[in-house]
Amino acid sequence: MKKGTTLVIVIGLSIMIFVMFTFASCVPLPMSNREVENYLQERYGMPFEVIDAQRISDEHLQKGVWAAKVYEVIPQDNPDNPFWAYSIISGETGGVPGFQEGFLDTYALKEMEEILGKDLETAGISVEFIYEIYPCKDMDEKYFSGLRILIDVGPDNLRLACETVSTALQELLDKTALTNKNKTSAYISFYYRDESWEEGEVVLAMFYLFYWMNWDDEEEEYFWGPLDFSAETLEKTILHEIELKYQ
Repeated sequence: MKKGTTLVIVIGLSIMIFVMFTFASCVPLPMSNREVENYLQERYGMPFEVIDAQRISDEHLQKGVWAAKVYEVIPQDNPDNPFWAYSIISGETGGVPGFQEGFLDTYALKEMEEILGKDLETAGISVEFIYEIYPCKDMDEKYFSGLRILIDVGPDNLRLACETVSTALQELLDKTALTNKNKTSAYISFYYRDESWEEGEVVLAMFYLFYWMNWDDEEEEYFWGPLDFSAETLEKTILHEIELKYQ
């Protein structure tokens, strides 16, 4: 091998190693236990303690997730109520190179499931909870990080369902110190069906908690912002979705 060729190979390898080290140094690290505790305390206004933490192996990460760590956390004043938190490092998104740091926790979701489930059951309204496990895949659903709340309604119980959900959400905010300006990894789907419709025909109205679009009758348009979850606003938004489908 000629000396010049050897030099080119050495330079090429050096550049490749330099790029690899530079790339690795740019990847953010998952949050430390202390960072998780501080974040949650600021979010919910109470002290928390991480009692266990482990990295999620690559084989259990969904596509686009470079690294993730799951933490088992307890409120210090209620140690019998553990929940999960996740620090997530995502890769390239939307064609833009780089990394995105994310954080999810299930403290409010567990409270949400308990309060909404109890209140809707008492009101005789059908509800189903579906658990989402991002950033994981092929793992036990106990590691859930998101919550879909499915509620079946019709002409006879729409107002009651909206009143029940509105009261339950206010109870949740009072209990967790969240506000209707906070974003969570939960949303409510109202499936509205009239018995006079054809079989399988429904109208879907979705509300992300707690930052979504509300229908404004005066402006005759949706506006984007903190969710107005009053019974009246929930109902008129659902009715507007029905009107859009059948106008």
